[in-house]
Amino acid sequence: MRAPRMILVTLSIALFGIPPTVLHGQPPLSSEHERIDFLVGEWQTVSEFADGRSARGSLSYEWVLGGAWMKVHFDGDHPDGGVWEAHGMQRWNPETEAYEAHVFAGSGPPVTYRGSSDGPGHFGVALTTDSGSSGIDYHRQDDGTVYQENWVIEGGERRVTLRTRYHPVSP
Repeated sequence: MRAPRMILVTLSIALFGIPPTVLHGQPPLSSEHERIDFLVGEWQTVSEFADGRSARGSLSYEWVLGGAWMKVHFDGDHPDGGVWEAHGMQRWNPETEAYEAHVFAGSGPPVTYRGSSDGPGHFGVALTTDSGSSGIDYHRQDDGTVYQENWVIEGGERRVTLRTRYHPVSP
């Protein structure tokens, strides 16, 4: 075991100039990460658009890199046709004292959101640009599901653009 680990350390430092994250035995999650741990798991989703259309998908959240980041993967059928796919990485950033979420949903650059949590079972991220604000709020429900609400603020008014329910693949 010692030789493979030494090779990993040597390669990480040589290739990237950084030591690797030790993956043997994840350290306890920070209190900030515990607040969003309710998202971890495999989910089936049903999304309802503002115009009444709906779509189904599969979603997973998992802690990676020793619990430093939460990895997100989504795919499903979009009501306009084709596959709807997104990947993301999110974490608590102690330097900014905020959550950050980097979402990859196409060939363009990732969208970076800044987030907060009002306590366990609630997590929200938002992005403000010159054209307005948008965001996503996540709420753990008493029945073990998760409710997600995507929103925009236009002309000073908040409008919900998508409502999604997560149902666990296996309880």
